[in-house]
Amino acid sequence: MWGKPVVIENKGGAGHNIGAAAVAKAPPDGYTLMVSESGTFVSNPYLYAKGSLPYDAETDFARSAGSPAIPRPWSPIRRCRRATSPT
Repeated sequence: MWGKPVVIENKGGAGHNIGAAAVAKAPPDGYTLMVSESGTFVSNPYLYAKGSLPYDAETDFARSAGSPAIPRPWSPIRRCRRATSPT
């Protein structure tokens, strides 16, 4: 797809803080990509004491793209009706 080898390194733990810290410290050369849920950037800054996170959720990252929500088999999303626009 990209024409180059890709290395996937899963760094879980500590509420996604270990992986986020590694990405925040990586050089901003475009070769490091992080796929994460919103908790890393929305919840963690409020759950942990100010200054205790190894990254700044607002300044250490650049958003590249959003991704759609993926319904899980146990998710109530699959039981909702599709919204229709009035025509």
